[in-house]
Amino acid sequence: MHVASHDPVAAALRLPASFESEAEARERVDEILELLGLINDRDRYTTELSTGTRRIVELACILAQEPHVVLLDEPGGGVAQRDTENLIPLLQRVQQASGCAMAVIDHNMNLMTGICDEFVAMELGTVITRGTPAEVLSHPTVIASYLGTEDDGPGGPPPAAGLTNPSLATTF
Repeated sequence: MHVASHDPVAAALRLPASFESEAEARERVDEILELLGLINDRDRYTTELSTGTRRIVELACILAQEPHVVLLDEPGGGVAQRDTENLIPLLQRVQQASGCAMAVIDHNMNLMTGICDEFVAMELGTVITRGTPAEVLSHPTVIASYLGTEDDGPGGPPPAAGLTNPSLATTF
């Protein structure tokens, strides 16, 4: 049978999943689980997983669609520091294995410098500067707005001195 699907509606609508055999789908799932280090969690409910692992499961769902571009908005937000640190090699593997472009928006400079080859600093949708991580992080406006200066004291830059809505977007 050329269509192995348990859902006749999906087959009638010619949805992509209806044209993959179950063996091919299982093989693809195994590839993604292996890539993301989720093999040991394959039979667990997502509610049983840590927040960081649930984020990786979300990434697995995205990768199953074989995207050309992946947008990640604060992938390390709300997860344990250990999980954020583990994202660096994981996202590098994902990019190398999938070949997809990634655009990442985050304020965690350790994460960003670990995974990105280009930074774009923006304010309200307007590009302030773009370049390598070192170039962007040494730009005077970025230092004053994102990172603060020694003159700012321990609390960072005062709100009036910073950008009104800074974003750091980057690709690799």
